[in-house]
Amino acid sequence: MNNPQSNVFVLFARSNDQQSHKTIELIKELGEEGNISLLNLNEGWVYVIFQEMELTEVPTLLILDPINEDGSKEMLGYSAIRTYLEGVR
Repeated sequence: MNNPQSNVFVLFARSNDQQSHKTIELIKELGEEGNISLLNLNEGWVYVIFQEMELTEVPTLLILDPINEDGSKEMLGYSAIRTYLEGVR
């Protein structure tokens, strides 16, 4: 993944969710599993963070820009995540 600004990528997913599973498989197919941190919403502490951030859709990919606070983005759902990941390749 072309990541010149050292963005941080975090995927919130559920192990028993079909869309989450498809997203994880896509990440593997694209060879990006080393660039995206996977957080399982079935873990209590992860779910607390998810709620605190007022996120609702699963899967959700957060793109956090540590340099530009306003540059952070959320990709909601498999289709948006796929479009983003395939577009940055």
